[in-house]
Amino acid sequence: MEKSLQGTELLRVKSYREFLASSLNSEKKGMRPLSYAELSRRAGFSSRSYPADVIKWLRRITPATLPLFVKGLKLKGQWKSFFTLLVAAEEDDVNSERMTSDQIQEKLGRLRERIQNLANKPSAATPRRFYERRGWLDVYAALGTVEKGASLQEIMARTGFTRPMCEGITEQMVESKVADFNLQSERYRPCAPHVVFDRLGGEGFFQEHYLAMLDEVQKAARGASFKSEENFFFTSVFSVQRANAPELKRRLRELMHEFADSSESAEGDAIAKLCVSFMFSPDK
Repeated sequence: MEKSLQGTELLRVKSYREFLASSLNSEKKGMRPLSYAELSRRAGFSSRSYPADVIKWLRRITPATLPLFVKGLKLKGQWKSFFTLLVAAEEDDVNSERMTSDQIQEKLGRLRERIQNLANKPSAATPRRFYERRGWLDVYAALGTVEKGASLQEIMARTGFTRPMCEGITEQMVESKVADFNLQSERYRPCAPHVVFDRLGGEGFFQEHYLAMLDEVQKAARGASFKSEENFFFTSVFSVQRANAPELKRRLRELMHEFADSSESAEGDAIAKLCVSFMFSPDK
């Protein structure tokens, strides 16, 4: 999403028409304004008044015009999903997955949380800190909700780590201000529901983390875990157009994010790990 429309104030809107109006009135917040004419030109609408008519309830967004609005607003990734869900909440023919109103609102809530967290993640929660320090990701996932947190025993049970390891990691997290400790309840709490880092592919520390994850996968596949009722090992080889690679990669990333979001239970009793690769052969 382009810089002029990235303000998280858009997360507070309740409808897609309100989203459009807020985007077009961004000059009120000191940002570069987006005019009806410019939006229509970007989207490829024959009528310059189409966006205005939608906002005024004279027209609506349809399955055919939704991609054009996405293009015109330059929405990508989670912002694209957010806007699409807002439209699906009001327009049945756009709701191709036939989600219920509650399901749509639940997904919107998760997206609001994720996008807000990306904008306001704790300053000490750097990618390098999380990916280079062994066990940090597991322990952070085991901390429970921001409101309730988790006891040391719960963290140990969820991660399978020893007491000394959990104590060491939680102490480091508290010092780094990505978690806090309530002395009265003796519970640790995360400072944010999620710590999310995008576009780590080119970072050396993430590469080392990924290779370490592959080692874990290999060990599990060589043992009894390969036939476990809980674990899942899957491969697929198929033909595609190489020119479509960026779009396929984007869709797969969004699918993985959605799966993780919809599957997460903050107070669950175990930590799940997902390791995915998408490659071309021969590698060029």
